[in-house]
Amino acid sequence: MKTGFDLDGVIIKDRLGLTRYWLTGWFCNCYFFYTRLGRVLYRYRPIDKKTYSWLKNRKNRGEKITIISGTNKDHYRLVYSWLNFYRIPYDFIYLKEKENGIAEYKAEILARIDWQFYLEDNYQVAEEIVNILTSQYNQPARLRKWKRGRQILYLILIKNNRKNNNGLKS
Repeated sequence: MKTGFDLDGVIIKDRLGLTRYWLTGWFCNCYFFYTRLGRVLYRYRPIDKKTYSWLKNRKNRGEKITIISGTNKDHYRLVYSWLNFYRIPYDFIYLKEKENGIAEYKAEILARIDWQFYLEDNYQVAEEIVNILTSQYNQPARLRKWKRGRQILYLILIKNNRKNNNGLKS
């Protein structure tokens, strides 16, 4: 069984919504994370303890954990050191490398692999992923709200309907 998780706002607590809004997300990815202060502050971004325990339990049950983030691939070392610092269990990580939108990027990754679900914190991105998976990749997907205390996450349930080996429509 394979499960996917967003990084910012799901695994990393993003109380201020720095990466949820396009302007602050662009600023962090294109400028701030390249500065010395940005790298230091990134390392001390808090972990969501509920998500961590959930990830750990799923990993202990033998599930494959994949992290798909809209964070720029140039920040791989920064993200990797954060994941190691908090001992986050995962099997694969995908960071955005192209100029396409975040939803397009995540939908493309989700279409390639057999998934059970993907957990996202941004409603607009989650809704767009579902639309792209259904229309472009012929993979029926449903969106559900998932409340965790005061936080609302969006669970994308994916029913694979493969036409060929790589998950793309013929």
